[in-house]
Amino acid sequence: MEYYLLVRNEKRGPFSIDELKEQPLTRTSLVWCKGMSDWEKLEDVEELKSIKENIPPTIPIMDLRKNKAPRNWLVESVVITSLLALPFGIIGIIESIRSEEAMKHGDYERAQLHSERAHQWVLWGSYAVILGFIIICIMVLFIMMYTHLI
Repeated sequence: MEYYLLVRNEKRGPFSIDELKEQPLTRTSLVWCKGMSDWEKLEDVEELKSIKENIPPTIPIMDLRKNKAPRNWLVESVVITSLLALPFGIIGIIESIRSEEAMKHGDYERAQLHSERAHQWVLWGSYAVILGFIIICIMVLFIMMYTHLI
């Protein structure tokens, strides 16, 4: 039996089964032969089972968003630590490292969870730094006012 092959919307053939084996095929390559009503995937044609078994399965399409590592907030955690918000920064660093480790093991959900926790600690540390700065400014202002009055 002779088969036709559809490659980039171009009909090629006819090919015998042996000639078809030499063509660049995938399991989803479209083939047609006399007696078929329409083009069919190679993997669905019973007569081409011997060819199908020698072709690796189609590469699965992955969700790239899911496989992308979540932001780990390590740099921000180190900055918060250096600005003297030590507890917030240190916990942020720990959560960042946990996020990286989870991603290395392929556990995206756990990596995302630790990333979100690190982000929270960075935010709280930022608020603490801002509040500390405001308190220091107020204290300096009062000291300047007090020394001026005496």
